[in-house]
Amino acid sequence: MKLKHNRVVDTEVSFKELQNQNKELINFLIENDFKLPKEPPVEIHPYVKMFKLQLYDKYIIGTFPPISYLHYNDVFVKHKIDKLSNPDNSKISPPKVPFYHGNRNMMWDILLQEDELKKIFGNQSPFEAKQSLCKYLNTNEINYADIIYSTRRTEYSHKDSCLDEVVINLDLLKHIFSNSNLNRILFNTSSTFGGNNLFATSNSKYSVADKINTFKGNLSAFNLFFRSLQELNCKIEFDLNFSFDSKNKEWVPVERRNIKLLNDRLSHKIIFKVRLTLPAINNLSMKAKESSKEFFVITPFSPAAVERGKLKKNPIVKKWLTEEGNKNLEPKDLLKKIYSAFIKFDVKGINFLYNLNESKK
Repeated sequence: MKLKHNRVVDTEVSFKELQNQNKELINFLIENDFKLPKEPPVEIHPYVKMFKLQLYDKYIIGTFPPISYLHYNDVFVKHKIDKLSNPDNSKISPPKVPFYHGNRNMMWDILLQEDELKKIFGNQSPFEAKQSLCKYLNTNEINYADIIYSTRRTEYSHKDSCLDEVVINLDLLKHIFSNSNLNRILFNTSSTFGGNNLFATSNSKYSVADKINTFKGNLSAFNLFFRSLQELNCKIEFDLNFSFDSKNKEWVPVERRNIKLLNDRLSHKIIFKVRLTLPAINNLSMKAKESSKEFFVITPFSPAAVERGKLKKNPIVKKWLTEEGNKNLEPKDLLKKIYSAFIKFDVKGINFLYNLNESKK
């Protein structure tokens, strides 16, 4: 399935064609002194087959890595090539590790403990560090994957807003629906954490009013995940009760008549539950009957945002930083606690996450 912002291309994606275009990029670089072409090419996710998903109860889902990953392409490594530049000749530095979030290791700085960081990134080569990160994920029973299989950027930038012609990672969606152990998913690019509308307003020229918005600045992992499910005719319901202790769920389906309510109530939230209902015989499951799945969704701010000044103005962060005992801490400390609660997911941790939600009813 191919998404282009909010415009869905209703054609079958030829994965062989995508792979051929991706190979053409490497040939172009070899012939042009490893300078990127002026028009950004089609890129296939470099790590999508690198970490095998297991029947673990938790997932972390991202979007797509910066183009610096090309430094660790097989051709570059085989011929010991260590140069890559933009069309204007500015140098592109290699990522620290050829793996998810390896460009600057920002997520790993949040996720790992201090001793783990020193052990993995202290004296190991980039490839050894990659293997250690895979071992960490498996030891802690965390599935990690990105929602995007391939893309063509509008410009060479690390920003998700520059990702275009997105092809969704259907293998990830299939794995989620086949995994009976699934309990929670953390999306590491913020969405409901902020105050932006998830759904287009009725006067938007870019979106269908009952579709989750994936245009430009709203191209987060969360938005792409649920928008792609909508395109696959999956029914989506969010629990707007926002109470871990309560047995009374307030399931609100994503329908045109509920968009204002959903936009209002899902802003400034860290955790809530979702229920997905798949029709019989579809692109994700061959079950003869309709099937449903419920799980927790955690959507904190992204690791890349921890040092942005405006983050402290967010009501969730502002409230936590002003609480007694947190006054000398920073947003990074809060994000570490959120990730820790996500991994342990005991009663104390779940209540901590729910207490971060801004109450808005």
